Amino acid sequence: MFSTKGCETILDFSFAQKNVLLCLPKISNQKYTMKKFTILCAVLFAGVTAFAAGGEKKSNVRGDRHPVQKSTQFKKAGSSELSSKHEIVNSSSNMNRTSSAPFYSEVFAGGIPPTWQNIDSSGSGVRWTWTTTGTFVDYLGNDSLSVVGTSASNGYLMFDSDSAGGTAQGEYGVLITDAIDCSTHPTVRVTFNEYFTKYDALTPTYLNTARVYVSTDGTTWTMIHAADDGLAVNDETPNPQAVSLNISSIAGGQATVYFKFSFTGDYSYWWFVDDLELSEVGAIDAGVFGILDPYNGCLLSATEDIVIGVLNAGADTLMDFPVSYSINGGTPVDEIITDTLAPGDSLVYTFTTQADLSVAGSYDIVSYVTFPGDTETGNDTAAISTVSAAPNTIPYTMGFEAGEDFSGYSVVDVDGDGQVIDLSSTYTRSGTVCLRFPFPTVANSDNWVISNCFDLVSGVGYTLDFWFKVFDISPAVPYSLEAYVGNSTDIGTMSIVAAPPTPGDTMYTNVSQYFTVPTSGIYYFAFRAFGTNVDNTLRIDDITVDFAVGVNNPVLNDAVMVYPNPSQGKIFVANKGISENSATINVMNTVGQVVATVNSNNFVKETIDLSTQPDGLYTVQIRTNAGVITKTVMVSSK
Repeated sequence: MFSTKGCETILDFSFAQKNVLLCLPKISNQKYTMKKFTILCAVLFAGVTAFAAGGEKKSNVRGDRHPVQKSTQFKKAGSSELSSKHEIVNSSSNMNRTSSAPFYSEVFAGGIPPTWQNIDSSGSGVRWTWTTTGTFVDYLGNDSLSVVGTSASNGYLMFDSDSAGGTAQGEYGVLITDAIDCSTHPTVRVTFNEYFTKYDALTPTYLNTARVYVSTDGTTWTMIHAADDGLAVNDETPNPQAVSLNISSIAGGQATVYFKFSFTGDYSYWWFVDDLELSEVGAIDAGVFGILDPYNGCLLSATEDIVIGVLNAGADTLMDFPVSYSINGGTPVDEIITDTLAPGDSLVYTFTTQADLSVAGSYDIVSYVTFPGDTETGNDTAAISTVSAAPNTIPYTMGFEAGEDFSGYSVVDVDGDGQVIDLSSTYTRSGTVCLRFPFPTVANSDNWVISNCFDLVSGVGYTLDFWFKVFDISPAVPYSLEAYVGNSTDIGTMSIVAAPPTPGDTMYTNVSQYFTVPTSGIYYFAFRAFGTNVDNTLRIDDITVDFAVGVNNPVLNDAVMVYPNPSQGKIFVANKGISENSATINVMNTVGQVVATVNSNNFVKETIDLSTQPDGLYTVQIRTNAGVITKTVMVSSK
């Protein structure tokens, strides 16, 4: 259980799709400084959501085709799947079991124990089953997908929610164990493997939940784990996810202990459970429950703090924690946390030795504790991937397609519902992918996505151009959309640059907004989708940031002259006020063909001869570091 003993501050925040409680103790040698816990992201592109063209999953409305099992999410970087219980150990491989021998074990080799209660509480016809293949049965009754579960060799438990479709009363499947005798065990740790894939988070009555409870009388139940905690629509846990929970305060010394695995929802995908074990909590169990900093950033510095969370999950009070971190497999940095930590307590620690992340690129950071005599190794290590991003150059385009670099993008989950945006392969404006704000799961929605950084110059005109669409129109309630620019990722300091009206149809709408920045430096763009009782999705595609053309930028427009106009063939392009030394000048005819090009390294006055070109109207484009100026000139030989 989480203890507040010795805590100066208790933080309760959403991190890595989990609600996390952190104890910030009164410790003189802790140099940790509170930073803004903006949730940042590393982008995972594989597995983009594919919906049928006729429908997008919404409340209990079903499309014509089942989507793939997982939509790509902008994941929150800087974490290793934390939990409010601090003792969940998530892993993509098999669980590291405690070194204490289990006094109870059920690996489900052969089926569900016949004396366990397997209850179809809603009458939907869906119950827990035993399987070795995990064949998925879709809502049309087709065996459409096979998923390998946690320990397929000897079998595991599965609740295949989607097999019954969206029933009116919902699905409620409950599996209750026999009574387990823990009377001779003053401390109890439960471990198991699971895999949960979630679909609908919007059903008014039957939210899709996958919960584990414990009871000492079979009547009063205490929830100890929520597999669905923080998962967005079409999101999933690792396969398998290893769960390790200290339940001593409930089960320690009790003669009858029951566990209940309960799924509630109208239809989701599936929940697998395997390898249930009970053991005593070891005397010594130190763990690292997450790396909290550094986040993704624009050209991170050579003096970045490495901030971790550590906990005492054992039965004895601990002091002098040996902790380490390494970057990209390099030489470990070893330090000692010289503090006393009571059982169940946790603290945040900032390494004295800072990290050099100043070179643009990706950094794999691993942190771990090596406490002598540690009896539980599954919670010793945490890892993250952090991006130190180089500034984007102008002109810039982003369509969120494969091969495009949006690793420096980040998200802010203001409404705290655990979901912000994802990538969708349906209803794109161009290409195969677009950015999507999914159906919200809370009444008051407020979500932000923030771009990588740009190096912008004051006094220069720029244009932010993008396309957006809503999935449905009235009576559906749409998101409101706003675009911002700011010199940091702090959304509270950003300035709004565009607030387009809600479209009256489902076609893509173009937004093109001229803007300037007050001072030269690093800037970020952000898109905010928000509203009350929203029951719609919103897509953004084909973002462009470019120098503004002269017609939209009167300062640049007045600084360059093209004369004479009309001309008998020879024109002059003169710099009357731009401080830039170089320019590229292109002359194009009425069908867009470039008929003349001049690359000037000392842009003062350039002469271009168009006497060999047909009479007509020509466009003169002057591209400089200060911006792009477009002029028109008439050529007439008469």
